[in-house]
Amino acid sequence: MNIEVPVLTENVIIRLSGGADSALLLYMICDEYNKAEKPLNVWPITVIHGVRNWQSYHAQQVLEWMMDKFPNVDFMQHEVRKCMNPGGKPDNKNANNYVDDQESLIDGVVNIVNDTCAVFNGVTANPPEEVGKKHWGSSPVFGENVWDVREKHRDWKYIADRKPVEDDSKRRLIHCNPFIQHHKGHVAELYEKYDLMDLLAITRSCEGWDYMTEGFSKTCGECWWCMERDWAFNVWNKESTS
Repeated sequence: MNIEVPVLTENVIIRLSGGADSALLLYMICDEYNKAEKPLNVWPITVIHGVRNWQSYHAQQVLEWMMDKFPNVDFMQHEVRKCMNPGGKPDNKNANNYVDDQESLIDGVVNIVNDTCAVFNGVTANPPEEVGKKHWGSSPVFGENVWDVREKHRDWKYIADRKPVEDDSKRRLIHCNPFIQHHKGHVAELYEKYDLMDLLAITRSCEGWDYMTEGFSKTCGECWWCMERDWAFNVWNKESTS
C-alpha cells in the first residue's frame, strides 16, 4: 500500500486536528519535502468545538513533536479558532460553522503569503460497510449500532471519484487529500511502516462529550471515532500483518 504526498508549493497549510490522521499527514509532508531538499513553510490551523479544548492541546503536542523531528522546516504560528455551538450541545448546524472557520483561516494564510498555497487535509474514507457492521458495537449514547452514526459522506460511493490533488486557482490554492480513498486501517499500516507509535500516543481521535470523558480528560471508547481507531490499530493492522 502506497500513498503519495505531493511536493508542490513552498507554503503548505495543514488542517491539524490533533488526531491520528492529520498528525501522520504532517509527518509525511515534512519527510517528503526533506527528501526532495525543498524549502517548506508549514501553516498549521486548528478549528475546535469550544467545549473540546483538548483538540488544540493535542494539535500543539503534535507540532512540538514535528519541530523536534524536522528542524529544517519552518513552522509558522499555530492558528486556533473556537467554533462553539449554543450551550455546548451537539448541533448539526455547527458543522457548517466549523467548515466556514477552517476556510476563513485558510484564506487568511493565502492573503499573508500572497501566493499559491497547498492546503492538506487528512480526511479518510470510511471502511467498507461489511467491516463496519462486524466491528462497530453499541453505545449507551450513540445507540445499538454506532456504525450508523458515521459521517456517511465519507462512504466509498461518495468519494470514489475524488481526486487526491485538485486545483483551486480562484482562491490560489491546491487542495491535497492524500488519504481520501484510504480508510483508517491504511493509516495504521503507515504508522507501523514509519515507526511512529510514539507520535500516535500523543494524538486523540475521540469525539465523546464531557460527561463521557471525565471532562475531556480521557477518551470515551464508545463514539464512532474511538471505535474506528480501535478497529484500525487493534484489528485491521494485526490481521493485515499476520
